[in-house]
Amino acid sequence: MSTVSGEDMQDRTDRAILTPWLKFLWESYRQCLDLLRNNVTVEKLYHEVAQNGEHSSLRYSDRHRHHYLSRCYSIAWDRL
Repeated sequence: MSTVSGEDMQDRTDRAILTPWLKFLWESYRQCLDLLRNNVTVEKLYHEVAQNGEHSSLRYSDRHRHHYLSRCYSIAWDRL
C-alpha cells in the first residue's frame, strides 16, 4: 500500500513542478514564433524555434500544442 501511495505523491510532485515549467516553456516558444513570424530576415531562426517547440511538444506528449504548431506551419506555408 505504501508503494502505491509513494507513486501517487511522486506523480503529484512531478506535476506540481513540471506543469508550470512546461507552461512557461510553451509561452516562450509561442512568443518567439509570434515575433519572428513576419520577418523574412530571421526565417532560419523561426524554423529553429518552431522545430524546438515541436520536439518539446512531442517529448512531453502535448497534442494541443503540437496541433497549434501544425496550424502555424500551415499558415506560414500559405503566406509563401
